[in-house]
Amino acid sequence: GQRIIRVCLLKYDEWLVIDYSTSHLLHVSKDGKIKAKRLYEPTAHNAVLFGSNILAIRTTNCLNYYGV
Repeated sequence: GQRIIRVCLLKYDEWLVIDYSTSHLLHVSKDGKIKAKRLYEPTAHNAVLFGSNILAIRTTNCLNYYGV
């Protein structure tokens, strides 16, 4: 299948990368290094940062909020 990647800008010029095909979230530093890689179940479809400290992640059936 086709690999689907989505990105979300975080604080401090860092990024959250969603790899839809493997269900992983990657936290990428501003210099492009992977700081963390986590399996996220159910698979994330999109993510957005609200303000400077609330990360919302949408899955097929729900919307999850996290303090960052």
